[in-house]
Amino acid sequence: PNDLLMCTSSGSADVVGKSALFEANGWVGSFGAFCAVIRANPNACVPGYLKHVLRAPAFLRWARSSLGANIKNIRKSELELFQFHLPMRSDQVRVATILDNADILGRKRNEAIRLADEILRAAYLDLAERHPARTPVETLLADVPNAARTGPFGSQLLVSEFTKSGVPVLGIDNVVA
Repeated sequence: PNDLLMCTSSGSADVVGKSALFEANGWVGSFGAFCAVIRANPNACVPGYLKHVLRAPAFLRWARSSLGANIKNIRKSELELFQFHLPMRSDQVRVATILDNADILGRKRNEAIRLADEILRAAYLDLAERHPARTPVETLLADVPNAARTGPFGSQLLVSEFTKSGVPVLGIDNVVA
């Protein structure tokens, strides 16, 4: 528990440097090549704070600039040189708690948005099933190909279409910048 697992080598600059904190006791497993375990010094750094440092934009930018043309690599010697602000332990705990709560709220927000979208889709489908269209779409759109005119001259009204009343129609030639 409290170790971080980091991807240290990848063909994707967006993946190299990503990490996860093992918070649960009793996890039994292994990790593959191109990964490294990072253990915070318990006398200096709170693991939850280090987790957020390694997820911060400054670290991820640094990780993306790691060596390698096709495969990005973070070497242990380079990682040991990365510097970051290390406040007092009490401040580290406070910052980590605030950021953990923000992560939880963000996940809940995303889930709420997903559920709202799902509810809207379900409501629409329910409405469509209870009130099916009474007129086929083909019937509603039958005159569109005949009525549609495009192009610089095709969009103009014919003289026979002018009326003294109704809604005025403007063409592209009426638009002035």
